[in-house]
Amino acid sequence: MKKFILLSSLLLVGCYLANGSPFSTNYWVKQGEIITYNDQTFCHKKVYGSFDHRFNYLDNLFWNNKLSSIEYEEYSQYLRIAKQMLSQCYFDLGYRFTAPYYWCIAERNMETCKINQKYR
Repeated sequence: MKKFILLSSLLLVGCYLANGSPFSTNYWVKQGEIITYNDQTFCHKKVYGSFDHRFNYLDNLFWNNKLSSIEYEEYSQYLRIAKQMLSQCYFDLGYRFTAPYYWCIAERNMETCKINQKYR
């Protein structure tokens, strides 16, 4: 029984917990280096700058906690599109998405891995 408790404890300690997992940008790598702040900023400006005034309006409402449920759905759609465009921008700059399997199986990371699996 003591061996069982010891082995169970070791297994549980070795389990990966998804809360506090690293940001997805830590897994965009080019020549062994993670994506730089400057490259991230470049892509963010390129992607979010390409959106129309409606996005800016919705973004302002979001940060002021004034979005209705319909506006929130529209805003979420913009963010889904932005996520895909950011990934393409990172890829175009020469970065590859290198997240390990254990990071991808965390529930909040699965969508990111699905979107980025073509950029490996």
